[in-house]
Amino acid sequence: MKFENITSDIIGVFYSNNGYSRSFCANYCKNRKDFSIKKYGARKALELAINWRKDKESKYGKPTKHIKDKSKLNFKNKYKLNKDYFILKVIHKPSNLEYEFKFDLGDLDKIEQHYWYYNPNVEKEKVLLKTYFNSKEIYVSKILFPDKKDVLFLNHLNRNKFDYRRSNIIFEKSNLYRKAIKYKESEETIPGVFYTEKDEYKYWKSCYRKNEMNKQKHFNIDKYGYEKAKKEAILKRLEWEDEFDDK
Repeated sequence: MKFENITSDIIGVFYSNNGYSRSFCANYCKNRKDFSIKKYGARKALELAINWRKDKESKYGKPTKHIKDKSKLNFKNKYKLNKDYFILKVIHKPSNLEYEFKFDLGDLDKIEQHYWYYNPNVEKEKVLLKTYFNSKEIYVSKILFPDKKDVLFLNHLNRNKFDYRRSNIIFEKSNLYRKAIKYKESEETIPGVFYTEKDEYKYWKSCYRKNEMNKQKHFNIDKYGYEKAKKEAILKRLEWEDEFDDK
Protein backbone atom coordinates (compact mmCIF):
# COMPACT_ATOMS: atom_id res chain seq x y z
CA MET A 1 0.00 0.00 0.00
CA LYS A 2 1.21 3.51 -0.84
CA PHE A 3 1.95 5.83 2.06
CA GLU A 4 -0.51 8.38 0.62
CA ASN A 5 -3.31 5.83 0.90
CA ILE A 6 -2.49 4.94 4.49
CA THR A 7 -3.45 8.42 5.70
CA SER A 8 -6.41 9.00 3.37
CA ASP A 9 -8.92 8.31 6.16
CA ILE A 10 -6.96 9.86 9.04
CA ILE A 11 -8.04 13.46 9.60
CA GLY A 12 -5.13 15.82 10.23
CA VAL A 13 -2.41 13.31 9.26
CA PHE A 14 -0.80 13.06 5.82
CA TYR A 15 2.26 11.77 3.98
CA SER A 16 4.82 14.25 2.64
CA ASN A 17 7.56 13.68 0.07
CA ASN A 18 9.37 16.88 -0.90
CA GLY A 19 12.11 15.14 -2.88
CA TYR A 20 14.66 15.43 -0.06
CA SER A 21 12.90 13.65 2.77
CA ARG A 22 9.79 11.62 3.40
CA SER A 23 7.67 12.14 6.48
CA PHE A 24 4.34 11.52 8.08
CA CYS A 25 2.97 14.89 9.15
CA ALA A 26 0.25 16.02 11.52
CA ASN A 27 -1.75 19.26 11.33
CA TYR A 28 -3.79 21.00 13.96
CA CYS A 29 -5.12 24.43 12.96
CA LYS A 30 -1.95 26.41 12.13
CA ASN A 31 0.41 23.99 13.84
CA ARG A 32 2.25 21.24 11.97
CA LYS A 33 4.67 18.56 13.09
CA ASP A 34 6.75 16.35 10.74
CA PHE A 35 8.10 12.91 11.68
CA SER A 36 10.87 11.70 9.38
CA ILE A 37 10.56 8.17 8.01
CA LYS A 38 14.34 7.98 7.70
CA LYS A 39 14.73 8.81 11.40
CA TYR A 40 11.87 6.82 12.92
CA GLY A 41 10.89 4.28 10.27
CA ALA A 42 7.50 4.36 8.55
CA ARG A 43 5.48 2.59 11.24
CA LYS A 44 6.89 4.65 14.12
CA ALA A 45 6.65 7.95 12.21
CA LEU A 46 2.98 7.32 11.43
CA GLU A 47 2.27 6.41 15.03
CA LEU A 48 3.97 9.58 16.30
CA ALA A 49 2.00 11.76 13.86
CA ILE A 50 -1.32 10.21 14.91
CA ASN A 51 -0.50 10.56 18.61
CA TRP A 52 0.61 14.18 18.17
CA ARG A 53 -2.70 15.00 16.51
CA LYS A 54 -4.68 13.17 19.22
CA ASP A 55 -2.78 15.04 21.92
CA LYS A 56 -3.73 18.40 20.39
CA GLU A 57 -7.37 17.38 20.11
CA SER A 58 -7.46 16.22 23.72
CA LYS A 59 -6.12 19.60 24.87
CA TYR A 60 -7.99 21.97 22.55
CA GLY A 61 -10.89 19.95 21.10
CA LYS A 62 -11.63 18.83 17.57
CA PRO A 63 -11.91 21.51 14.87
CA THR A 64 -15.50 21.69 13.66
CA LYS A 65 -16.16 19.89 10.41
CA HIS A 66 -17.92 21.51 7.48
CA ILE A 67 -21.32 19.85 7.72
CA LYS A 68 -24.84 20.92 6.85
CA ASP A 69 -26.46 18.94 9.64
CA LYS A 70 -26.08 21.36 12.54
CA SER A 71 -27.45 18.81 15.01
CA LYS A 72 -24.13 16.97 14.71
CA LEU A 73 -22.16 19.94 16.00
CA ASN A 74 -20.96 19.73 19.58
CA PHE A 75 -21.60 23.44 20.08
CA LYS A 76 -23.25 26.24 18.12
CA ASN A 77 -23.01 30.00 17.70
CA LYS A 78 -26.00 32.14 18.64
CA TYR A 79 -28.00 34.22 16.15
CA LYS A 80 -30.34 37.17 16.37
CA LEU A 81 -32.60 37.95 13.41
CA ASN A 82 -33.53 41.50 12.45
CA LYS A 83 -35.68 42.87 9.65
CA ASP A 84 -32.91 43.35 7.05
CA TYR A 85 -29.96 41.45 8.54
CA PHE A 86 -28.96 38.99 11.23
CA ILE A 87 -26.37 39.11 14.00
CA LEU A 88 -23.90 36.30 14.63
CA LYS A 89 -22.73 36.16 18.25
CA VAL A 90 -19.23 34.78 18.77
CA ILE A 91 -17.50 34.22 22.10
CA HIS A 92 -13.74 34.76 22.21
CA LYS A 93 -12.83 31.92 24.57
CA PRO A 94 -9.50 33.29 25.92
CA SER A 95 -11.20 36.50 27.10
CA ASN A 96 -14.77 35.15 27.39
CA LEU A 97 -16.00 38.28 25.62
CA GLU A 98 -18.88 38.13 23.15
CA TYR A 99 -18.63 39.84 19.74
CA GLU A 100 -21.47 40.54 17.32
CA PHE A 101 -21.18 40.39 13.52
CA LYS A 102 -23.75 41.65 11.02
CA PHE A 103 -24.65 39.69 7.87
CA ASP A 104 -27.32 39.86 5.18
CA LEU A 105 -30.26 37.52 5.74
CA GLY A 106 -29.44 35.87 2.41
CA ASP A 107 -26.15 34.58 3.88
CA LEU A 108 -27.74 32.88 6.89
CA ASP A 109 -27.64 29.40 5.33
CA LYS A 110 -23.92 29.72 4.56
CA ILE A 111 -22.98 31.02 7.99
CA GLU A 112 -25.08 28.48 9.90
CA GLN A 113 -23.14 25.56 8.41
CA HIS A 114 -20.05 26.37 10.49
CA TYR A 115 -18.94 27.06 14.01
CA TRP A 116 -17.17 30.44 14.00
CA TYR A 117 -14.21 31.70 15.98
CA TYR A 118 -13.20 35.30 16.65
CA ASN A 119 -9.76 35.93 15.13
CA PRO A 120 -7.94 38.96 16.61
CA ASN A 121 -5.00 38.41 14.27
CA VAL A 122 -3.04 41.57 13.45
CA GLU A 123 -1.76 40.32 10.09
CA LYS A 124 -5.26 39.40 8.93
CA GLU A 125 -7.25 42.00 10.77
CA LYS A 126 -9.60 42.50 7.85
CA VAL A 127 -11.12 39.08 8.45
CA LEU A 128 -12.07 38.57 12.08
CA LEU A 129 -14.04 35.34 11.65
CA LYS A 130 -12.68 31.91 10.88
CA THR A 131 -13.73 28.27 11.01
CA TYR A 132 -11.99 24.95 10.38
CA PHE A 133 -12.51 22.07 7.97
CA ASN A 134 -10.25 19.02 8.28
CA SER A 135 -7.72 21.09 10.18
CA LYS A 136 -7.64 23.79 7.51
CA GLU A 137 -8.33 27.36 8.51
CA ILE A 138 -11.11 28.99 6.50
CA TYR A 139 -12.03 32.66 6.76
CA VAL A 140 -15.57 33.94 6.48
CA SER A 141 -14.69 35.93 3.36
CA LYS A 142 -13.98 32.68 1.52
CA ILE A 143 -17.38 31.33 2.51
CA LEU A 144 -19.21 34.48 1.46
CA PHE A 145 -17.18 35.09 -1.71
CA PRO A 146 -15.82 31.70 -2.89
CA ASP A 147 -14.92 33.05 -6.34
CA LYS A 148 -12.69 35.82 -4.99
CA LYS A 149 -8.97 35.02 -5.00
CA ASP A 150 -7.69 37.79 -2.74
CA VAL A 151 -10.38 37.54 -0.09
CA LEU A 152 -8.02 38.63 2.67
CA PHE A 153 -8.01 42.10 1.13
CA LEU A 154 -11.59 42.61 2.24
CA ASN A 155 -12.52 46.03 3.58
CA HIS A 156 -15.56 47.61 5.19
CA LEU A 157 -16.95 50.86 3.79
CA ASN A 158 -18.13 52.05 7.19
CA ARG A 159 -14.81 50.96 8.79
CA ASN A 160 -16.74 48.60 11.07
CA LYS A 161 -14.87 45.29 10.90
CA PHE A 162 -17.84 43.51 12.44
CA ASP A 163 -20.21 44.45 9.60
CA TYR A 164 -20.14 41.82 6.83
CA ARG A 165 -23.28 42.94 5.02
CA ARG A 166 -22.54 42.78 1.31
CA SER A 167 -23.38 46.43 0.70
CA ASN A 168 -20.60 47.27 3.16
CA ILE A 169 -17.87 45.07 1.62
CA ILE A 170 -15.20 46.14 -0.88
CA PHE A 171 -12.08 44.34 -2.11
CA GLU A 172 -8.60 45.64 -2.85
CA LYS A 173 -6.11 43.93 -5.17
CA SER A 174 -3.05 44.75 -3.09
CA ASN A 175 -2.21 44.96 0.59
CA LEU A 176 -1.24 48.62 0.26
CA TYR A 177 -4.73 49.55 1.38
CA ARG A 178 -4.30 47.58 4.60
CA LYS A 179 -1.08 49.40 5.47
CA ALA A 180 -2.24 52.87 4.50
CA ILE A 181 -3.65 55.51 6.83
CA LYS A 182 -7.36 54.90 7.25
CA TYR A 183 -9.72 57.80 7.76
CA LYS A 184 -13.38 58.59 7.37
CA GLU A 185 -15.24 61.83 6.94
CA SER A 186 -17.10 62.75 10.07
CA GLU A 187 -20.80 63.48 9.73
CA GLU A 188 -20.38 66.23 12.29
CA THR A 189 -17.91 68.29 10.24
CA ILE A 190 -17.73 70.02 6.90
CA PRO A 191 -16.43 68.19 3.77
CA GLY A 192 -12.65 67.86 3.73
CA VAL A 193 -12.24 67.41 7.48
CA PHE A 194 -11.52 63.91 8.78
CA TYR A 195 -10.77 62.12 12.01
CA THR A 196 -7.72 59.91 11.42
CA GLU A 197 -5.87 57.14 13.23
CA LYS A 198 -2.52 55.58 12.39
CA ASP A 199 -1.22 53.17 15.00
CA GLU A 200 -1.19 55.20 18.24
CA TYR A 201 -1.23 58.55 16.40
CA LYS A 202 -4.69 60.16 16.41
CA TYR A 203 -5.53 63.48 14.83
CA TRP A 204 -8.01 65.58 12.85
CA LYS A 205 -6.98 66.18 9.27
CA SER A 206 -7.92 69.06 7.03
CA CYS A 207 -7.70 68.59 3.23
CA TYR A 208 -8.22 70.88 0.27
CA ARG A 209 -7.78 70.06 -3.42
CA LYS A 210 -8.19 72.26 -6.45
CA ASN A 211 -6.76 71.52 -9.89
CA GLU A 212 -3.18 70.36 -9.17
CA MET A 213 -3.08 71.91 -5.71
CA ASN A 214 -3.33 69.53 -2.77
CA LYS A 215 -3.16 70.90 0.77
CA GLN A 216 -3.24 68.88 3.99
CA LYS A 217 -2.68 69.67 7.63
CA HIS A 218 -2.84 67.49 10.74
CA PHE A 219 -3.93 68.59 14.20
CA ASN A 220 -2.64 66.16 16.80
CA ILE A 221 -5.18 65.22 19.49
CA ASP A 222 -2.43 64.70 22.06
CA LYS A 223 -1.35 68.29 21.50
CA TYR A 224 -4.67 70.12 21.06
CA GLY A 225 -7.22 67.80 22.64
CA TYR A 226 -10.02 66.16 20.64
CA GLU A 227 -12.46 69.10 20.33
CA LYS A 228 -9.85 71.80 19.73
CA ALA A 229 -8.04 69.69 17.11
CA LYS A 230 -11.37 69.19 15.35
CA LYS A 231 -12.15 72.93 15.51
CA GLU A 232 -8.71 73.90 14.17
CA ALA A 233 -9.08 71.44 11.27
CA ILE A 234 -12.45 72.98 10.34
CA LEU A 235 -11.08 76.52 10.54
CA LYS A 236 -8.11 75.61 8.35
CA ARG A 237 -10.40 74.10 5.71
CA LEU A 238 -12.59 77.25 5.71
CA GLU A 239 -9.47 79.41 5.46
CA TRP A 240 -8.34 77.54 2.34
CA GLU A 241 -11.82 77.84 0.83
CA ASP A 242 -11.84 81.61 1.34
CA GLU A 243 -8.35 81.91 -0.12
CA PHE A 244 -8.60 79.66 -3.17
CA ASP A 245 -12.26 79.04 -4.15
CA ASP A 246 -12.61 82.23 -6.18
CA LYS A 247 -9.26 81.90 -7.94
